[in-house]
Amino acid sequence: MQDDSIFCHKCGTKIPSGISQSNPPSQSGNRQAQKELGNKKPLQKQWWFWVVITILVTTVLALTIFAFVLIIDFLSSSKGLEYELSEDGKYYIVVGAGSHVEDEKIVIPSRYKTKPVKSIDPHAFYKLSNLKNIKIPNSVTTIGNSAFAYCNNLTSLEIPKSVTTIGDDAFVRCCDLTSLVIPDSVTSIGAGAFSSCFGLTTVTLSSNLTSIGDYVFAGCNRLTTITIPKSITTIGNRAFYNCNKLMSITFEGTVRRWKTIMLDSGWNSNSPITEVVCSDGVVKLN
Repeated sequence: MQDDSIFCHKCGTKIPSGISQSNPPSQSGNRQAQKELGNKKPLQKQWWFWVVITILVTTVLALTIFAFVLIIDFLSSSKGLEYELSEDGKYYIVVGAGSHVEDEKIVIPSRYKTKPVKSIDPHAFYKLSNLKNIKIPNSVTTIGNSAFAYCNNLTSLEIPKSVTTIGDDAFVRCCDLTSLVIPDSVTSIGAGAFSSCFGLTTVTLSSNLTSIGDYVFAGCNRLTTITIPKSITTIGNRAFYNCNKLMSITFEGTVRRWKTIMLDSGWNSNSPITEVVCSDGVVKLN
């Protein structure tokens, strides 16, 4: 009978045929496992590598765009304007036209010496009779008292959506202005801000405006109609004084809401306003 036992050369004993030794992994199997393990590490490294590259590219692109905007702003803006640093040192205020007092067009930059330009000082461009076009950047939030007063030839004015406050007499006697759009960012208009703007025919008020100060549109004798937003709570003394062609006012709120507005007794004096047209009816004026 044939002996199928396996002879172990290490210990010198026989191993019955029913019992087998575990097959050790072959060298080729080891190489394959190591190869698969080795392939995983580069994949992990590649993943992080592309994340870092994406972040770097995005950052460089953003900085490039920002720098490009600054360069365009710098090249297009008027050089030689006068500035003052704010008390907290965070932004600049335009205080004067400097070397541009005779210019027809002035472009205020959004930044000066790396800091934003946020305010136009009172009387900054007062009585610049040659000024026809002023470009105010989106960084400006405040237009000071009499900032553009008596700029008689100013015909082009765009108030940016960043502006929240327009000071007293800011544009008084800007006679050549024909239209005006006050953005929704503005909540109050100072006394006399647009008084004696004799050429003004159309006005669009901010939908968030809460107060129309004294004499704001006094003497705007070509203004024929105006729409007042329902956000208004106060209309000051002689706000529409001497608006010779202003026959009616449209109010975006209800009759009941109109009657809650604090109206100065002379808000419409010497103007032919006969009625206020509300969203649900008409209020006759005495």
